[in-house]
Amino acid sequence: MKDTIIKIGLISLSMLSLSACRQEPMIQLSEENKAKIEAKKNQEQTESLDQQSTTESNSEKKAETQEKLSIDKSYWQTLEETSSFSILDFLPMQANEIRTFSNGSASKSLYLMSTDDQKQVQHILVIQDNQLKNESYSWAQQALTKSSKQNDSRLFVLDSAASENTLLMKEPLTLTDQSNGITEIYREAKIGESTYQNVLQVSVGDQTYYFAQAVGLIAVENNKESWIIQARNQNVKLISSIPVVVPQADGSSLLRLTSGSLDWQTNQDLASAFTNLFQSQNFIGADIVVNQVELADNTVTIDFSPGVVATMNAHPQGEQAVIAAIVANVHQWLGVNQVRLTVNQYGLAPDTFTYPEQGVYHYDAKWLEEAQTNPFQTQ
Repeated sequence: MKDTIIKIGLISLSMLSLSACRQEPMIQLSEENKAKIEAKKNQEQTESLDQQSTTESNSEKKAETQEKLSIDKSYWQTLEETSSFSILDFLPMQANEIRTFSNGSASKSLYLMSTDDQKQVQHILVIQDNQLKNESYSWAQQALTKSSKQNDSRLFVLDSAASENTLLMKEPLTLTDQSNGITEIYREAKIGESTYQNVLQVSVGDQTYYFAQAVGLIAVENNKESWIIQARNQNVKLISSIPVVVPQADGSSLLRLTSGSLDWQTNQDLASAFTNLFQSQNFIGADIVVNQVELADNTVTIDFSPGVVATMNAHPQGEQAVIAAIVANVHQWLGVNQVRLTVNQYGLAPDTFTYPEQGVYHYDAKWLEEAQTNPFQTQ
């Protein structure tokens, strides 16, 4: 089956406003007639403003009534007989799938970045208002747990550490066990034009989740809003605009923030993604690749193929700016401050400054704020 490509990213719209040119009148009017015309014009402007205000008010009221979506369960059919299901039947997402949710006034898209059967965890990228957030779901020990970090905008997740862990449900998935989180099981549930079979209603605090068998997450609601599935695009790649740090050409700062394009499939090799991203920004040459990306002891190691130093020095801003840009990108994509660069597992030896201690570079936010000719210690 040929993959479909779905693009999610930043869209800019430009509007050109044209105003008609007004010419001076050729007929000279008396002061009295001028006053009458001016009074008439002021009255028309007032009426126009009143009409505009009324129209805007009606539009706002109409928008308010359209803002909220709610889940209509009036035709959902409950499962009367006692049944037991497996957690594996209700994992939140499927591979290579973009799932779109709406609450009536906003929408967000979810993409399964990776799923690890050995570690029993799914990492899901949430894209809303051109902002990135990731969530993790673990199904270890016959229980489904949601993990997330506050303001976590990492693009890639190499660990499962989280500040918040929420137990959603645990086996046995039946209504007879009141401690498993399940408050209802529906044999059939209809949302929009889609009908789902065997839907679990899971209540945790003020949040209620709905998971459909062989589909996963289809809705989340609380006392303020309901996020309801609107579309599923399967067998697709994710192409999204992402923030990228590059060397600054004008010298006002060492680095600057711009945007790049991420092309990703579920469980894609991270090294290949980094290769594409670094090549697209001319950090490395077309014949240089990233061999491996590893996280250990809060340090990410990026291993390159031979010849990488020469291509870094060929960049107009030089190897120091390129290395700083690589470190800054790893910081924002993976959420770490320490980056080690190697070539075929050996420490990358730079040409224009001394080798850092243990080959580790430390991210510095000032690179994006200040002009620095030599950010690293020079020879």
